[in-house]
Amino acid sequence: MKVIQFDGGAVPNPDTIAIGVILLENNHFLKEISLKLDGIGTNNKPDYSVLIEGLKQDTGEL
Repeated sequence: MKVIQFDGGAVPNPDTIAIGVILLENNHFLKEISLKLDGIGTNNKPDYSVLIEGLKQDTGEL
């Protein structure tokens, strides 16, 4: 089973935004991603962006 664990945030809120993603398959680590995103925002934008990034990585879209 594949699992995507993810979180996005802004520190302080609103300000610099970043994302983190961990991909697992059958409880084995596959990949870790952490990125500072361009611009300033609230915690909402990175929460959606990180889910999209995780799905792209899982499907090999990047």
